[in-house]
Amino acid sequence: MDMLVEHLRSNFKSGITKSREYRIKQLNNLMKMYEEGENDLVAALKEDLGKPSAEALMFEIDFNKNFIIHAIASLDA
Repeated sequence: MDMLVEHLRSNFKSGITKSREYRIKQLNNLMKMYEEGENDLVAALKEDLGKPSAEALMFEIDFNKNFIIHAIASLDA
């Protein structure tokens, strides 16, 4: 865990995270995670929090996917 944190800090200090391209790539990767793992996320929210599938999709997954779309659009502005 310490190595991971050090690696992330090193990336941040290097300035790589400042570029628009890097940020868009990371946001696209996050969107891909939500899309590919949607069923697993819904199942986990049901098991851990007792959330119905429709609620998990609308208020957890789709909400965050829309936030990602907005963040990418903000970077394009």
